[in-house]
Amino acid sequence: MVHIWLFITMIKKYRQFYETHKTKLFRYLMFKCGNYEVSSDIMQESFTRHYQYSKNNPDVSPAFLFTIARNALVDYQRHENNYNLIQDYAPQSSRDLEADFIVREECQIVAAGFNKLPREDREILALVVTGLPYKQVGEILELSESNIKVRVHRARVRLRGIIKSGEN
Repeated sequence: MVHIWLFITMIKKYRQFYETHKTKLFRYLMFKCGNYEVSSDIMQESFTRHYQYSKNNPDVSPAFLFTIARNALVDYQRHENNYNLIQDYAPQSSRDLEADFIVREECQIVAAGFNKLPREDREILALVVTGLPYKQVGEILELSESNIKVRVHRARVRLRGIIKSGEN
């Protein structure tokens, strides 16, 4: 009877973990590959692998989940030779067509600039824009939190420079 209670408790705890991190992980994957189906598949596989590992080790951090997803996406891209960078972003439309056009145009400019960044800068920014704390980004990339802060700042400066210069 105690085993069943422990199992149910573990399932509830992992469900809460899943609910907390699913949106961030999906956004990260969509940002990296731009493909809804691939992002969904990799997200599902990542949570499965994370759960299999964490049931024997309950102190596994969310950074480990993102590391699993990142590696799975790299494996997928190698296998498929699918190196799409960020796709054109189409925000939700509103009643103000002029405002929609301006937002869409700005998104295209940022996406084009983002695609011109070095791979390392794209990786760090993709993790940060999902809302992950710098400490977890550092765990994923095996760098210190202060190093991540410096790299994020430099990547943002480079992105601003690309956008201002009109290289896109």
